[in-house]
Amino acid sequence: WKLGMSHQRKSFGWAPGQRAQVKKAEDMPVKVKPGRPVRPDKDPFLINREALCAAYEDGQDETTAVIRIHLDKAALEKACETVCASDLFGVDVMERYLKLFIRGDERSPILMGQLGGACIPDLTRWEIIKATLPDDAVEPGAAASRRAPQYGSCLQVTIAKSYDSRSRWPRILSESESALEREAAPTNLEEVRAKTAPRPPSPDRTGWTPEDHAREEKAKADASFKRNEWRDAVVYYTRAMGHTPQDEKLHANRAACYIKLKKFDKALADAKKCSSLNPNWPKAYFRQGQALRGLQRFEEAITAFKDGQFRDPATPEWAREVAKTEEEWAKWDAYCAEQRRLKREADMTTELNE
Repeated sequence: WKLGMSHQRKSFGWAPGQRAQVKKAEDMPVKVKPGRPVRPDKDPFLINREALCAAYEDGQDETTAVIRIHLDKAALEKACETVCASDLFGVDVMERYLKLFIRGDERSPILMGQLGGACIPDLTRWEIIKATLPDDAVEPGAAASRRAPQYGSCLQVTIAKSYDSRSRWPRILSESESALEREAAPTNLEEVRAKTAPRPPSPDRTGWTPEDHAREEKAKADASFKRNEWRDAVVYYTRAMGHTPQDEKLHANRAACYIKLKKFDKALADAKKCSSLNPNWPKAYFRQGQALRGLQRFEEAITAFKDGQFRDPATPEWAREVAKTEEEWAKWDAYCAEQRRLKREADMTTELNE
């Protein structure tokens, strides 16, 4: 202590809050499950391409191709209030296909189509940079009087060309027409590649008989049916029937497609035509029963199944279909009875209110 200074010392006690028990370190962190954080299956919708994208530019040299999407300043700032700019966009790249989209609006991508050549997907990158605004993106009053270039934010995609495609491409990207319609773009690039892939050469049909043409269309229809593409299968079966209209199998197969599409009246017409062409074929009555059951004509459906069972008694499927039809019949009767009861109660309530 220095001479002349006060040697009196004053004690300051603990405040009530300071005397409170201090939390332990292990009690303070939040417990979470091990592993990566769970992300939602689908990104939330934030903004659409029409509001965010202002202009498009592209360029290329021997090794790279560059695509720039100039962004509207106000729309970008509003979107970044919710998410970081790095989490706003997404890019899917295959060797010859590109999809650039706003996360949460994947069915309406900014760009989607086939590249002018092959690229290296692992070396393709995107970033948000500051770039000179093109003339069509400058505000109307500033284009004539500006003395210095105007800069704005843009999304830049740098595509690394593969070694076999290191030359100038005629076009950097040929867009898919389906991507121009909102909520209509393919969900992934595999679908785009399938649609743009070259079709195999058509076979030489010289000297083909109507049966040959029908067989070709039936093969396409069977493949569509296995892929659950019922409408396409209907088209191909119809084309096949144009060549061989007396083929009962085509009518039965088209009836099966109509049943899948819940167009039971058309299915019944095909099933009846099938049974008229071949009255002894059990499948014709099976299709009739299915169509009639779909039309809630349960008694006729049971009769059709029993007709098929008479022609093919060894198959146990008939008894199951009859039991299923009777069960649906009982449920339908119970539903109709409940609706009648509710209608009577409603009518009585209306009379009392009057």
